[in-house]
Amino acid sequence: MPQAVTVYRWDDPGAPQLDLNNGSMLQLLKKCLVDGYGEKLGAGWVVNEISADSNNMIFSPASQNWYYLLYDDARNSYLTSKAAMIGAIDGWTDIETPVSSIHYEDWTGRISENKGANQFLDKRGATWCLIATSEWFYLLQTGVGSNNSAASFIGRLDCAGFDMAYTLIGYNPYWFDNDCIQLLRPGTSYFSRKVKVPILLDPNTMATGILNTISPTTPLEKQLNPQALTRKIWLDLVFKNESSQLVGRLPNTESPYIYNSSIDIPENYSVIDGYLFFNSLRWKLS
Repeated sequence: MPQAVTVYRWDDPGAPQLDLNNGSMLQLLKKCLVDGYGEKLGAGWVVNEISADSNNMIFSPASQNWYYLLYDDARNSYLTSKAAMIGAIDGWTDIETPVSSIHYEDWTGRISENKGANQFLDKRGATWCLIATSEWFYLLQTGVGSNNSAASFIGRLDCAGFDMAYTLIGYNPYWFDNDCIQLLRPGTSYFSRKVKVPILLDPNTMATGILNTISPTTPLEKQLNPQALTRKIWLDLVFKNESSQLVGRLPNTESPYIYNSSIDIPENYSVIDGYLFFNSLRWKLS
């Protein structure tokens, strides 16, 4: 069932602003998920540890079933100040010594194709919207790079009441390089990857698993005769693992099946009848 969410935006009074300075992504996530700002409360997440310079942190959903490590100090030689590195971890000795059942490559450079890669959140999309509950959030951005849009998902998938399917899907919105993931792109596949996207526990195998495909893969369009009623059906976005078994669905997110392709799609960040629209998809807000 859809969960009630809180929507945070770059143009809210008192909202954190995203830029290329070290720590700006950390402050965005911390204020939205934990501290709150203006009249908005935080979404109920927890900061478990933060570095002395406030550039890096370990944080978790309210259940603390799973943890995320964010390095926002430009340590990656390829991305530098353009992005913050982020990965899912089981625990840590200290903030520089994460412990993970998922094998990550080096946080400081390029990632080889088809590895269990730590991912990144781009810092160039200053026009942002974060949709959150206490167990998951989406970060949606426009104006990334050459005026591209981007989306990421962090947290628990919906999977028939199963409570331990935590994941992290970062993004690279503007080129399909060898170490990137693209999520919810407009006009093409909703999920393209060249690195492995792990989940904490696959409900089918009861072990650490990999998100492999998403269905439907793209917006579905069917042109009917001119006498057909103008209407649109919205479909859940569901993930399958490497064995093509259903793992879970992206919470609160729906893709359009268009019966008449002349239907206008609302502009990004529009809120209509309890739904927020972005990249031809919609998010249920209550």
